[in-house]
Amino acid sequence: MFHIVSKYTIVILYSWGILYLCYVIYFYIYSKLLMKKILIPTDFSKYADEAIEVGAQIAKKNNSEIVLIHMLELPTHMNDAISGETSIPEIMLFKRKAEETLKSIKNRPYLAGIKVTEVVRLDGAYKGINNYIKQHTDFDLIVM
Repeated sequence: MFHIVSKYTIVILYSWGILYLCYVIYFYIYSKLLMKKILIPTDFSKYADEAIEVGAQIAKKNNSEIVLIHMLELPTHMNDAISGETSIPEIMLFKRKAEETLKSIKNRPYLAGIKVTEVVRLDGAYKGINNYIKQHTDFDLIVM
């Protein structure tokens, strides 16, 4: 004997019993809960652009949100000889340029219809991304 379980016409034989039905329901619910928020770090390279395209495809299939993050690691050779720090105007210039670049990425056609959030942080790539993930624990997938 057969039963239609959903609009996808999943057919279950009675011989498989309740266990199979539970598996189908679990898989359907689990697949709908997966990958709702995707983190995509970018350094604006062509490889990072390819990762953004892949992340966009995944986001469209799962109705997900994308967070584009860029870690702005300031080079040590820019430090002031007296204070040992980088001047504030230079930092702001680099940060503003990174924000503009992320905004231009956000407007690409393959990201149309996807909620995209841009984040720029002043930190090293590995340490900064790791810290961001620790602070925002709701990411389901990281695409690099």
